Order: sequence, then structure tokens, then C-alpha cells
Amino acid sequence: MPGNTGPSGHADDLDIADRPLDNPAHQSHSPFDLSPGDVEDLWLQDTIHLSNLKTAAEFVKGLQGVTLDNPSLGMSDEALHRLWNPPHKTPPVVIDKVTRLAIDLYLENPLDTTYKTNCKAIQRFNSNIELLSYYKIKCLVANLTGVESVMHHMCINSCLAYTGPFMDLDACPVCSEPRYDQFYLGASSGRNKIPRKEFHTIPIGLQLQALYRSPESASLAHYLRNERYRIIADLE
Repeated sequence: MPGNTGPSGHADDLDIADRPLDNPAHQSHSPFDLSPGDVEDLWLQDTIHLSNLKTAAEFVKGLQGVTLDNPSLGMSDEALHRLWNPPHKTPPVVIDKVTRLAIDLYLENPLDTTYKTNCKAIQRFNSNIELLSYYKIKCLVANLTGVESVMHHMCINSCLAYTGPFMDLDACPVCSEPRYDQFYLGASSGRNKIPRKEFHTIPIGLQLQALYRSPESASLAHYLRNERYRIIADLE
């Protein structure tokens, strides 16, 4: 009688690709198979022995419960407000030449110490030029564009950013370089912690909101859709 059998007439002789997948008797089992309830146990620190995998597990667990208002993300209250309440118009602001100069200096390098150093150099050249403070120019650019960067400290050798499990470290676990400028740290008895390097991230949500604040850039965002409709109309 014909059936699902192999050359010897036994079902066990079937090629694995020919066995019905919906039959539990024909499914292969591995000693490493885990039941669904055991998957979360893979992230427990006492079940992981490789240091790199332990670090990855800490990042995964941190991302599972993260929220936009989590302080570790570094987003300001103003940025969160704009993200949750998208502005629809650019605020009217009169920008003179000196303010434009300050904006250019900030956009060229948003690092606090770099901006202040450049401002001092310009004021030595012409003491009549009064540039906005770093805080004021940062707020002005954020208000004009609706976009601001999220800053995290970074290893001087670019080994890593001090986020997640590295957030509270004072030295890089890879190259052992100190996180903070040791001169300022020593001069202030450990109070003035200036990072030796910073990493800036511009959230995509704020960028998209900024594009939609302008009618021109908002229309360009629909270019693909409009062209698709035009092509379909031509084909019909």
C-alpha cells in the first residue's frame, strides 16, 4: 500500500526534507532546544560567560525599558516638548550679522569649549563684537530649527561612548584612557568634569519635524508619492 515510506518501507528512511513538518513525531530535536519560557533566561548575567556578550545583554535589557524622557538619553525638556507637540511655523526672529556669526561658529563645532575659545579669539581681534553665550546660541539655534543634538561623552580614542553600562565609568575599559580632562579635574579637586571627547546625535524625529515646518521641504518629502501617482495616471 503506497504511503510516506523510504526504500526499506519504513517512515524513518524518509529524507528530512520530505517529512511532514506538522507531525511532531517527524520533527528533529536538539539537546540545545529551549522552550519559549526559557528564552529570557539567556539574558541573565549568571548564564553568560563571555564579557562582550554580557555587555551586549546589558544594552539589550536597557533598551527594553527605555523611554524618551529617560535622563540617560540626554534629551532636554524643550526637545521633548517639541517632539510631543510638533511646531508648525518657524518663529519670527531678526538675525543681525553678529548673531549670524555666532550661529556659524556654533554649527561649525557645537562643542562648548571650542565655541568659547573661538569667541574669545574674535573679541581679542575686535572688543566691540559681543557674541551670544554658548547657552543662548544653543537655545536660539534650537528655537529656529526645532533641532538639537543629544550629547554623550566619548573615549578620546573613539573606543566607545559612555552610555548604557559604560555611563558611570571614569576611564575607557578598552584603552584605559581617562574620560575627563585631568588638568581641569585636578585643578578643581574633582568637581569640574570636562569630557575629553563628545559624541553628538541628532534625533531623526526632530529632523523630520523641521522639514515639515517648511512648505517647500514638506512638498519635497512627498515627491515619490506624487511621481508614483503621475506615472500610474499616464499608464491608465
